[in-house]
Amino acid sequence: MNWKERMPAPVRDMEFAEYPDPYRNPWGIDGYADPEALTEEAMRSLGEILDRHRGDVAAVLIEPAQGDGGMIFPPKEFMTRLRDVTEREGIVLIDEEVQTGMGRSGRWWAIEHFDVVPDLIVSAKALGGGLPISAVIGRADILDAVPVPLLAYTHTGHAVSCASAEAMVRVVRDEDLAVRAEEKGKIIAEWFREKAKLYPFIGDIRQKGLLMGVEIVSDRISKTPDKAMALKISWAAWEKGLILITFGKHGNVLRVAPPLNIPDELLQEALGIMNASLEDAASGRVSEDILPYLKGW
Repeated sequence: MNWKERMPAPVRDMEFAEYPDPYRNPWGIDGYADPEALTEEAMRSLGEILDRHRGDVAAVLIEPAQGDGGMIFPPKEFMTRLRDVTEREGIVLIDEEVQTGMGRSGRWWAIEHFDVVPDLIVSAKALGGGLPISAVIGRADILDAVPVPLLAYTHTGHAVSCASAEAMVRVVRDEDLAVRAEEKGKIIAEWFREKAKLYPFIGDIRQKGLLMGVEIVSDRISKTPDKAMALKISWAAWEKGLILITFGKHGNVLRVAPPLNIPDELLQEALGIMNASLEDAASGRVSEDILPYLKGW
């Protein structure tokens, strides 16, 4: 049984397309060196799915950065061509920004990095500022077509959550948190690039704003995922007071996601802990015995 069959509420009329991962993809293409070739293969693969369901595709749903897959950013050309295809075919393009929205990428919405305007945007998580809320934003002709009362269920628009969301939007705007996320993200990414010179297990650093994934591998040439090393780094960080989790398709990516408004002194303290954690894991000071207790994502 695969993971799709284990979903609590599986959607049968849904197909999954291959996400164009520049670092590791089924076509063996270096998407950083040749984003056009990666885009071409990904669009060909997607085109085969669309051809199988010609005239019967309601929407394409995509994350502008594949979050739990390891914070993967597709080539800009892919997003542009995807928008062209959906417009030509009359298919709704849904931008899923539950993880990536609200300024975390250095823009209000991560889709803005690709100069693409979707038909619908899905938001949640950070939108509520800690309280549960979600929102669908988009074209009036689509939203107005939803039959009553499908947008009016019991927990929709709770007053306290709405007040929290309103305050969250105001803080992100008034404190320029998207700009601050962009600035701090560059600092952290550059810090990891310097560390990659010392630690060969740092295979890839993916970052836009404070959306960041650091891929841990046992070999940079083969790009073999090293989940054990990623877990050891996370354990060492936790022992020193820094919460750092692993995620990604192979469980070997460090998720680096500090608060958008993290003070500079706390950021430097976190990097100091991260430095010690990398050193502990690399030197063998973190025992293999801790691995059964860690699951990551």
